[in-house]
Amino acid sequence: MGDGEVTYPKLDLSAIPAFLATNSSGQSVGTSEAALQANTEIYDNANNYNTGTYTFTAPDTGLYEFFVIASANNGSSSRLITGIKVNSTTYSGTQTTDTFGSGLCYLQIALTAGDTVQAVVSKNPNVTMSLNSGVANVRFFGKRVAQTANTKSVA
Repeated sequence: MGDGEVTYPKLDLSAIPAFLATNSSGQSVGTSEAALQANTEIYDNANNYNTGTYTFTAPDTGLYEFFVIASANNGSSSRLITGIKVNSTTYSGTQTTDTFGSGLCYLQIALTAGDTVQAVVSKNPNVTMSLNSGVANVRFFGKRVAQTANTKSVA
């Protein structure tokens, strides 16, 4: 290393819990809250997202952020409601009313190791709605942004 050169350590992304999941096919949306069926992983750095239960489990205590984006082409004016459910509490996101029902929810929250997180969807009554499919239309993703001291997982 010469004068004026700086060497930075390599970042091990597998040490940062982060995932991106989407759905492989459309999903009918009802008036009751239901898990977003994000059954296809695009990535899952630390294997904390379960495609069978559509659930992320926090491996460590820390600060996390999550996003859910969903769209439906239902052909009538309706409201798609998206949310993020942490354990048994749901945080609702934005809602739009148009012929292309869409929703977005962002949440930054402190989690304890073992807490579970799901993206959820519902709609207003009296309309039929089905989500579009694929990562361009439906995404659920999250990551740990800060870890509480002395809580690193040991493999």
